[in-house]
Amino acid sequence: AYGAINFFKACAKFDIPAIHISSAEVYGTNLHPGHPMSENHPLHPRHPYGVAKKAAEIFAQKMINQGQFITILRLFTQYGDGSSEPIERFIPRLVRNALLGKDLPIEGNGEIIRDWVFVSDTAEAIWASRKAEPGFYNVCTGESFSQNQVATKILHEVKGGFKTKSKIVNFPHKRNFNETREQRGDPSRFFEETGWRTPTTLEEGIKKCIKFYS
Repeated sequence: AYGAINFFKACAKFDIPAIHISSAEVYGTNLHPGHPMSENHPLHPRHPYGVAKKAAEIFAQKMINQGQFITILRLFTQYGDGSSEPIERFIPRLVRNALLGKDLPIEGNGEIIRDWVFVSDTAEAIWASRKAEPGFYNVCTGESFSQNQVATKILHEVKGGFKTKSKIVNFPHKRNFNETREQRGDPSRFFEETGWRTPTTLEEGIKKCIKFYS
């Protein structure tokens, strides 16, 4: 949070527009399950990362009110290819395991629901945000899938081109109780402001990950 605040102050000092990368974690769990979360959804972060992002946003809003040009992008769950260490990300890790014939481990019951955004779409969103007015914007698809649904799609795609005996294995006892139950964003404000869209569907994104890690 202090790093973001110093960044905002430096931009203000030299009159430079700022784009701040925030996170959907500022929202916490969706208070209206099954419905997209707009930028007006209450902010109830559930862990230190989300709290830090919220603190930075509060300061950013103060500077916006003072005339500073700051665009805040609330990124929903990111995934994609390109990482040499896929173990750190849910979808690349499961893709890599399926390709190696290993089981697909999921902590908890697999019913954590996320709005999955392919990383190249996010990069384009950051570039498109130059056209946006100061304020807060969701960067998301407007669709959501549970971890079990994602794992099932990965197995389906991998088995279509590779021999694998992988299966989904849930570990209910490893559930993270601070984990937000559901996040599904409403991208309409950012769509209307910039013309940006998310062309990569979850199935297409999984196929790109399979191609990269195979």
